[in-house]
Amino acid sequence: MTWRFVYQSDQDDVNQTTSQTEDVAPGGYGATLVLADGRTIKLDSARQGAIMGQSLTYDDGSPILGADGLPLDDVVDIVATTAKGQVYAFTLPDGTKVWLNADSRLTFPSRFVHSDRRVNLEGEGYFIVHDDPKRSFFVESKGQLVEDLGTTFNIQAYSGESSLKTTLVEGAVMVNGRSLMPGQQSVLSSGGDMHILDADIDQVLAWQQGDFVFRGETLEEVFRSVARWYNVEVHYERKEAKAITVGGTVSRSRSIRAVLDLMETTGKVRFKVSGDVITVM
Repeated sequence: MTWRFVYQSDQDDVNQTTSQTEDVAPGGYGATLVLADGRTIKLDSARQGAIMGQSLTYDDGSPILGADGLPLDDVVDIVATTAKGQVYAFTLPDGTKVWLNADSRLTFPSRFVHSDRRVNLEGEGYFIVHDDPKRSFFVESKGQLVEDLGTTFNIQAYSGESSLKTTLVEGAVMVNGRSLMPGQQSVLSSGGDMHILDADIDQVLAWQQGDFVFRGETLEEVFRSVARWYNVEVHYERKEAKAITVGGTVSRSRSIRAVLDLMETTGKVRFKVSGDVITVM
């Protein structure tokens, strides 16, 4: 049985039958840079992105404090990470734009100087690759290699998921040597089997647009995404509740209580919030 919930407006009424004693705020902008010399820089959560150019600046042009002295004459790795509850946008040295979802890690060089451009992704990232016909752009993720010349795609490569998903929005890419067309998604299992399917682009990119969009996922699958955004743990009193399927749209700007209240209106499940722990009852 699939139940649906929708919450998009701040003015919508929410069922108030459940306890409002505790709540968890949604995530927001934030990330950390780890430089080659070991320095760690927490990026300003009041800004939405950073530019990794000749100098390290925010997308409004202001300098990233603490990034001075980076040896730009040398090619060194920079690691950008988002914690649970954080998202951030990065412009790489070649002009490629990457949006990192919560609990993700992107490793890239301070300059692209070789015959190709290579980065490594753990977690989820949305890429708009700067076109360079002479140098392919490669994204490596646990057992997968994505190659393209200039295109737009999303990669979900979380360690806790059973598969790795690459979705092509525009252009053309090769995933482990197999071609994807726009609107297609490759699904690579942990065992190494890969299938190519038609993608639901709106659902895949919902996180980048500020929403959760679910189309028949189980409650267990839903809460893996929700837990990363709200930085919570989820416990189940009834194992069978994990198999309840979900359909609907919820803004990621809402508190977790708003999300849970709407789920509870179905009468199929209840929740208890205690600090950063959600109990499914």
